[in-house]
Amino acid sequence: MPSNDKPTALGGEKVPRGECRIKRSPADLQGALNHAKAETIRRGGEWEGNLESGVYLMQTPLGSISGTYTVAENSVNFAIFRKPKLVPCALIASVIDQFITA
Repeated sequence: MPSNDKPTALGGEKVPRGECRIKRSPADLQGALNHAKAETIRRGGEWEGNLESGVYLMQTPLGSISGTYTVAENSVNFAIFRKPKLVPCALIASVIDQFITA
């Protein structure tokens, strides 16, 4: 990919470098969000929101990760707007998958 290209996010929009967009469709949406909130807080992070949208912040040894989530059509869309440069989106997606698994 040429250096001036930006990755494509959900729906085909361009995502600024350093941001991640992750879409998941858990069978139990409310349970998944409750579990993600509990895991985030258990690990010293912050989580504010409801079954429609919210914000979260987590600390890692490399720096903080923060973003938002929105719920639409039985899916939750996570948008990470701040993350350490050395932490790839794929790793964040893997952790989100662990957090939403009840």
